[in-house]
Amino acid sequence: MNPTSADWQLHLRRPGGRVTAFLPNAVGETAGLWLAFAEWLPSPDHPLTARVIVNRVWQHHFGRGIVATPDNFGATEAESLRDAVIAVSGQLDDKRGGPPVMLEPLPDGQQTIPNQQRRSVYLLARRSNPATFMRVFDYPVIDVNCTRRSTSATPLQSLTMINSEFVTASAAHFSQWVQTEAGPKAKLPQKITIAYWTALSRAPSAAELELAQDHIQHLSTLYEQSGTKADDARQHSFENFAHMLLCSNEFLYVD
Repeated sequence: MNPTSADWQLHLRRPGGRVTAFLPNAVGETAGLWLAFAEWLPSPDHPLTARVIVNRVWQHHFGRGIVATPDNFGATEAESLRDAVIAVSGQLDDKRGGPPVMLEPLPDGQQTIPNQQRRSVYLLARRSNPATFMRVFDYPVIDVNCTRRSTSATPLQSLTMINSEFVTASAAHFSQWVQTEAGPKAKLPQKITIAYWTALSRAPSAAELELAQDHIQHLSTLYEQSGTKADDARQHSFENFAHMLLCSNEFLYVD
């Protein structure tokens, strides 16, 4: 593989087509990927770099950054992440008070949450059986006194968002909520826009809207080719798109 090539050949289980490398917004005048990336990072169109640097300078001088995560601007906390997934999928029960939500152990040792509508503040917290999903996202270890949470970004977090039954089920609820909100006569672009506003609090760009439509239509075709009915294929395809939004960095991280 040539690291300076603008196009890379991908082989995922079987030979695939050429995929053009993508850098957000502006790219340098060179075809070299690393140089183009280096030119993009400090560009005026990429404000996060400056914000992180200012935060580190502040921490160097005063001992603590303006934001407590000097490497970035925060992974959403475990409780907030779970609550956000429930909220955007239209399942959140925001009733105040009531008994704690008990955890349910699985044969493999994982601790699951049977009632996925209540906010995380009502989850029962025990040292012996913390919720498995929450621990992946730096839920405080209550075996010891926790005066400050640690933050991490690990492959396990991404895999959990992709494979967790809680997240996939919530994506299905999210998809259904969007379909209901949009109405039976709504076109695909309108549904995609509603999903973006609900999950990311913004409208999709023209490029994102086009990519989302192509992605959903491509998935629908694949489902139909595998024998799935057309209506079910469209439903499953939009559920996959909703799941993708919940797994995106923009949903997980605070800008």
